[in-house]
Amino acid sequence: MFEGEENYRIFTKNDVVFKCTCSKERYADALVTLGREELENLSQEESTELVCAFCKEKYHFTKRRNNRVIRKLKVKL
Repeated sequence: MFEGEENYRIFTKNDVVFKCTCSKERYADALVTLGREELENLSQEESTELVCAFCKEKYHFTKRRNNRVIRKLKVKL
């Protein structure tokens, strides 16, 4: 099968499409993984910008939003 044989079947053809599934909510959930100390450091800033490594979408979190994430973390502990 490997040495020059072309014995295969194509069942369906699909176009390859890049689609990132990032969202602001997913990034907010991911912020919790930083831990309390790092989040408290971030909450001192007026805003925080996170950039998706795949699609380069930018997500901005205000100081108020960062504090909500900290409160969410405290509830989980």
